[in-house]
Amino acid sequence: SGWYKRGNISTDNQILFQANDSDYAFFQIGGDDTIIFKDNTANGSYFVTTAVLRDPSAWYHLVCSVDSTQETASDRVKIYVNGNALASASSITVAQNTEFQINESGKIHYIGYNPTSGSSNKWLDGYLADIYFVDGQALTPTSFAETDSTYGHWKPKAWSGTYGTNGFHLQFEDSSSIGNDTSGNDNDWTPTNLSAYDVIADGSFDVGSGGNTFATWNPLHNGDTGTFAEGNLKLTTGSGTTEGHYSTMAMPETGKWYAEFLIGYSGSWNMFGIASNIYDNSSRGFRDDTANSIAIGQNGIYINGTSGANTPSPSITYTAGDIFAVAVDLDNNKWYVARNNTWYQSANPSSGTNGITIVNDTYHFGYTFDHDEVAGNTTANFGQDSSFAGEKTAQNNADSGGVGDFYYTPPTGFKALCTKNLPA
Repeated sequence: SGWYKRGNISTDNQILFQANDSDYAFFQIGGDDTIIFKDNTANGSYFVTTAVLRDPSAWYHLVCSVDSTQETASDRVKIYVNGNALASASSITVAQNTEFQINESGKIHYIGYNPTSGSSNKWLDGYLADIYFVDGQALTPTSFAETDSTYGHWKPKAWSGTYGTNGFHLQFEDSSSIGNDTSGNDNDWTPTNLSAYDVIADGSFDVGSGGNTFATWNPLHNGDTGTFAEGNLKLTTGSGTTEGHYSTMAMPETGKWYAEFLIGYSGSWNMFGIASNIYDNSSRGFRDDTANSIAIGQNGIYINGTSGANTPSPSITYTAGDIFAVAVDLDNNKWYVARNNTWYQSANPSSGTNGITIVNDTYHFGYTFDHDEVAGNTTANFGQDSSFAGEKTAQNNADSGGVGDFYYTPPTGFKALCTKNLPA
């Protein structure tokens, strides 16, 4: 059992849990976004869901329950998502009393990795939280999660039973010991290519709470050349095109909202701002669109696609390592931008002075890189990681409601774009 939030989708197969590196068995996300349970002693997969996972903005609760002793073949392998049993398109039947590689003595087990898949290794792309393995019992999702009595969403709860000899529980509570097993069995895991900064606030899986999900860049809205990494927080755009990219979540038409963006390219081709529409993938983002949008760019501040509408002070410059902040006040319909914590136009979002007037609308945060010859990149922090995937030293500043992890202290009253801060 575990919680999973997708990074890149519709790519190569991605391993969730695997045993052994030769006669292996695994539980994985397929390249077609299905969920698969397979043991390579079978000529194919035992279970391939007809449902697909294609939402990069939400956490999924995944459970794989195996009991090969069952008399009925369809009861031997079950896969659940958010408490719901899924149907399988596979015609391969698990023989009764099959012993799989998973949980077999002496077999190395992996999370997020397949050592036999060449250069790809079927790395898992995304986020993981609250992982359980129970040895000797085939359980249902209600052992690990429940329906919230107030709002009706599916949320985690603590497993109160036994784990068996090889069972474990990974909560990722200690960033200095990421693979620590908290079940009491001390079946600890060895992290590979993981650092303390990879343990971030997204999810906030406190048992019994509803969790908290932060916005990321949206890989479903991708221009011609955009690539995503670091859990859809790092966005790299290729040369030769100009394209818009937007957050998975939109701000409601009220409230005050704040986000930060780390510049990865020294040049004047970056544009940060907000937009009320999700434009065509091949569009030029803020630069040419005429819908409600505003961004700061090389020629000044772009309003509804028109450049030079305002000349910011100080003048706009971009250097790799700079942190730009965007603050949006939809209670008073004002917009603000800062470079390294200095607000343009001598503005003060906390007091509401010198902001630029915008139309009240439902906006997404957005980014456009506009250059025909070079590639650019930016790493966003919508409140989940003030280290910007290890590029900076985390500063751990929460928003005005005590939520999030920002590099700079957000202006008074401004909040992170996350589910905890959105209206119920």
